Amino acid sequence: GCGAAGAVYVFTGWGASWSLEAYLKAPNAEAHDHFGSAISCSMNTVVVGAWGEDSCTTAVSSVAAADNGCLFSGAAYIFKRASARASCGVLQHT
Repeated sequence: GCGAAGAVYVFTGWGASWSLEAYLKAPNAEAHDHFGSAISCSMNTVVVGAWGEDSCTTAVSSVAAADNGCLFSGAAYIFKRASARASCGVLQHT
């Protein structure tokens, strides 16, 4: 299975009215990657950390790494919205 692979839910709204805008997963999701362990956003960009990602890749690429040779090396994934928003808020489970 993919236990602890992780996911991020992006919601938009105001006050009491919120709706799911996006469901984000790492393109190379695997068990114990912990995608979503760190999240930052600004305007139309969301950066998601995955401290358990095991890839040895060091270059910035739009192609997901397939190797698992560097245990717990971690990764950051950048997602951009198709249209800009005025603000960005993140709710993390604690």
